Amino acid sequence: MAQTNYTPIILYNSGTTGNTPSTSNLASGELAINYTDGKLFYKDNSSTLQVIGWKTTPTTAGGTGLTSYTAGDLPYYSSGSALSKLGIGTSGYVLQSNGSAPTWVAQSTLTVGNATNAVNVGTTDNTSSSSTYYPTLVSATSGNNPITTSSTKLSFVPNTGTLTATVFSGSLAVSNLTGTTLPSTIVTSSLTTVGTIGTGTWQGTKIATGYGGTGLTSFTSGGVLYASSTSALTTGSALGFDGTNLLVGTSSSSGSSSNTASVVSGIFSTASGSAVPASGVATTVFTAPSLNNGMYIVTANISGQAPPTYQAVSLIRAGGTTLLATSLASATSLTISVSGENIQVTQNSGGTNGISWTVTRLS
Repeated sequence: MAQTNYTPIILYNSGTTGNTPSTSNLASGELAINYTDGKLFYKDNSSTLQVIGWKTTPTTAGGTGLTSYTAGDLPYYSSGSALSKLGIGTSGYVLQSNGSAPTWVAQSTLTVGNATNAVNVGTTDNTSSSSTYYPTLVSATSGNNPITTSSTKLSFVPNTGTLTATVFSGSLAVSNLTGTTLPSTIVTSSLTTVGTIGTGTWQGTKIATGYGGTGLTSFTSGGVLYASSTSALTTGSALGFDGTNLLVGTSSSSGSSSNTASVVSGIFSTASGSAVPASGVATTVFTAPSLNNGMYIVTANISGQAPPTYQAVSLIRAGGTTLLATSLASATSLTISVSGENIQVTQNSGGTNGISWTVTRLS
């Protein structure tokens, strides 16, 4: 019932869901309403029924087809006359397309195609793969740089731990370099620790001569290096030269009746030392190597004493196991003699004094 003093306007109407007015029942410009569906109709000048108002506006009329939302909803079209809604995603998730609709996904599941400025990337600890991997390289330390690799110059195999490169340069401090052969070039200013190299195991800084090293891990102060094999150098202190080769001998300075020092190499090899013999006792200062034929010159003297009393020189020939002595400069109280392969020095008078001696092979 209309309010008192007001005249109600009643349109052609229906309360049945889905009912629409017939154009034959409407005059052009006349309105009709379905108050259940919430639609307002009219007939246009072409006698066509039009809808000019909806309770819920469909997408076909520029609406959403939705009547309610939840905070964070994202409307999107899927099908029909109404939009679909995607609820708010989990905190930290990002929006991604699955090919037909938007969806929320965790960042950790994303696959990045081409990126120009990625700060962090996913990393996997791979120690079991037998495949060859190629370390990536950049040309600058800042900015957006292209990533490159060098498959024929630098590679790594995870399950063996083998790093392969053609040249090492600069300071190299490593615990293990493994391979059937070393790289053709090693340039290093500070090789501090080396484990397995090539086909042999070396300790410290022991690198074979074939790789530009000495083959040694330690050196004697004042020692001299010389080649005795193709893989390692040798150190020595008693040196000689036969016109072609450097000769190295061993010597002893223990000087006693049981001394068996010997020069083991060739011409001009030298042994020297000192002894403290009892007066009148022949003391062996040198034993010639067996079957080492040659000529030796032997000098002996008591320090601080003037010739001829305490200085003697003798020329000794070695033939097989026999030594033959020839005195060049005899002394009154100091003599040089031989006994089999032994060279002996005897102090014939006075107290017990230290005797210095030198043996040099001449031929």
